[in-house]
Amino acid sequence: HNMERDTNIDTLLPKPGDEIAFDDWFSPQPPVLFDPQDTNSSLNDNGFSLENLLFVGTYGYVVALDVTGGLAKEPKEVWRRNLEGTGHNPVVIIFSLPSYLYCGTHVYVYKLHAETGEVIWKARHRSSTTSLWLHKDKLLVGSGGFVECLDVETGSSKWLANLVGAGYSLTTMFVIGNEVAAGCAGYVFSFDIETGRRIWSNPLQGRGWGSITFSALGTPDGKHLLFVAAKSYITVFDWAPKREVASLSVVTFLNNSPVALVPHQGDMWLSNSEIHVVDGADLKIKYHDSLSGTGYGTPSMEKFTLPDGRDILIEGHNSTLTCIDLSTKQQMWQASLRELKRIPSMLLNGNILYVGAGGFVEAFEPSSGRCFWSLSLKGLDYMNVSLATIFATTNVHSNQPVTLGD
Repeated sequence: HNMERDTNIDTLLPKPGDEIAFDDWFSPQPPVLFDPQDTNSSLNDNGFSLENLLFVGTYGYVVALDVTGGLAKEPKEVWRRNLEGTGHNPVVIIFSLPSYLYCGTHVYVYKLHAETGEVIWKARHRSSTTSLWLHKDKLLVGSGGFVECLDVETGSSKWLANLVGAGYSLTTMFVIGNEVAAGCAGYVFSFDIETGRRIWSNPLQGRGWGSITFSALGTPDGKHLLFVAAKSYITVFDWAPKREVASLSVVTFLNNSPVALVPHQGDMWLSNSEIHVVDGADLKIKYHDSLSGTGYGTPSMEKFTLPDGRDILIEGHNSTLTCIDLSTKQQMWQASLRELKRIPSMLLNGNILYVGAGGFVEAFEPSSGRCFWSLSLKGLDYMNVSLATIFATTNVHSNQPVTLGD
């Protein structure tokens, strides 16, 4: 963003497929430890509890909101942390017990105290962060053609893997067994989660050069199926032998937009402005909903369980939320968002559905779709929003509508 307008950035970047020396490309610095002994990790007494905080990441900031008032009362801001050195970029956040936040934006990853927003450590890495995945004592960072594994206690690097040939675009991840699947610009890789050793790669020949989304299904005979979506193509792999078992092309999908994937009771639900359901047994499409009247846009989609036990699916794109009862496949409601352009991130906390997009956080009643309040994050407008509570984390970064973390 700070370059002169006439700078040709193509002359500065390595070309896809180049073997590069890591020290020549965004060389990381040792992590900076601000509070290595966790001396500030005790609960505060400022009139709120950790269970009632909603964490919001956007525009180079993380904001903690006190949502004690639920649907009846607009939340108040408890603290706001500027992730210094990151610029005005989207922020990916993950909450971790007992009271930590891991935040990725630009070329930095931060660990914060959830109660206070104080920085424990920050680490500089290879390229712009596009996804995070927390797995036991490891924080996996997807960043522009790389996957890096950081130690959660210190921020130091355990290993670094280069997605050779995939370029330096949006990088997404999915942990399955003892492997990390990673996708970038139409390529898929897998790495050993302990060492970063590359196990397998697949260029998905002829299936697009777009960003990758992942999900997985288990089968009654013990197989693990990995679903890989690249533009309008869905490729399914039997993961243990890395064998392709199906490839679907759904031409009604909007070709240049990522596909949202959600598993449910042996089936895979897909959305790219329209919804399709793939039968997990024969890997064929068995249901379609055009979501009439919602237009086209990059979607996000999440599955939630209501307090009464019903499973629902909420799909969002083009400023519209659509709620579907998963047992009947019938639409329950549709609702409009204030922000028209950004991808909504969604998080259910009890009887409240929080939705973040473009500098706003809104609260809906999940059974009816009624909006009870809409909060403007003053000064943090026009970007995608990541949300987290101590119970759940959902990340929407750039144009990647996937829930990440475990």
